[in-house]
Amino acid sequence: MDKNSAALILDLLLPVSEEDILDRVEEKVFGLRDFFLMQAIHPVLFSGRRNRLESILKAKNSLLQQEIEPQALPQKDALDTTAFLSLLETYSSALMRLRLKISSSLLPEVLIPVVDAMIQLQIAFEQHFLDLGKDLPEVAPPKQTEAINLGKVIYKLKQGEDVAFDLAREKARILLRAKP
Repeated sequence: MDKNSAALILDLLLPVSEEDILDRVEEKVFGLRDFFLMQAIHPVLFSGRRNRLESILKAKNSLLQQEIEPQALPQKDALDTTAFLSLLETYSSALMRLRLKISSSLLPEVLIPVVDAMIQLQIAFEQHFLDLGKDLPEVAPPKQTEAINLGKVIYKLKQGEDVAFDLAREKARILLRAKP
């Protein structure tokens, strides 16, 4: 990437100091990081924001004349798919670990692989959820785009309460989003 394009991505005017570049990178990444922390994972939306992180990293590398690559993550967590409770608990735990990693950095090279892992976790979760939920009743999807309230459903499952409707609504939400 040439320096003019990099400066445009970071909203900077050339010439620019290294400190100004790093400050602007942090500023740009801050909003994206908040998005990843606050939003339910939607693979398409997260992929678009992940691509923005990659553009910011390329711009930073170009202006600082360095080649920093995204850092690799350790082996990803496997979801326990034997029952809804175990699936929800392992998904929730894995998601919390990834969100903790997101919250601890403003470096695009650190965040990119974590966002990739979040997207892959969500895709795997949804597939396993649909496999487990093939016998759930058909219901209308929720009007809001929010995902299932994991903590509430896990608590209800542990208490032996009926959560079929909550699970069926999540299934309907996943299927609605998967339609082209």
